[in-house]
Amino acid sequence: MCLPTLADVESYERREERARNVITCGYPRFVRNVLVSQAATQAAQTCGRTGALFPLVSPKAAQRLLAWAEITDAHLDRVGDWVLVSFADGPATERLAKLVQHTGVLISSRQAEAYLASRTVTDIEAQQAFTKIRTALQPYLAPVRGADIVLALAGMNAVAGAIAAVNGVQGPRGKKVWIQLGWLYVDSTRLLE
Repeated sequence: MCLPTLADVESYERREERARNVITCGYPRFVRNVLVSQAATQAAQTCGRTGALFPLVSPKAAQRLLAWAEITDAHLDRVGDWVLVSFADGPATERLAKLVQHTGVLISSRQAEAYLASRTVTDIEAQQAFTKIRTALQPYLAPVRGADIVLALAGMNAVAGAIAAVNGVQGPRGKKVWIQLGWLYVDSTRLLE
């Protein structure tokens, strides 16, 4: 996306409607794709939901983020191969939005487009696709077994998954301190926090 003047950049960073309302596309973690918004709205109408709408990739991701955001009154509706999270709009909306941004678990525009076109993928078809991808990647990652290759939805989703995996192994051992050397994205710092 392009913000033509410094005043526009400042307005965007201040979250002013003047800049935010005219941005129709951008980096997916910062600007929700129009198809994703349409899919969320359509799913909400189908499920009879209102309020803050978050179309997320899985129930597990949704439950983890809702717990982190301390949201206890949300609805989770399975919609094809994703889940619609909805709850009363309020202060918790921004907390969850930031977590979704940092973890990369919003559905993709491709998933939204498939949903809007009434195309669904069965769990068996999804597993077959994952197996094909792992099989294609395995020779380049030898000696890693194909079954050990983890697929992520997006870059920050991979980072969030890696941090969660390390925490899952090291946490029970009493190792809970992270040391960050350097700085790449604010999102990686937020995930460590």
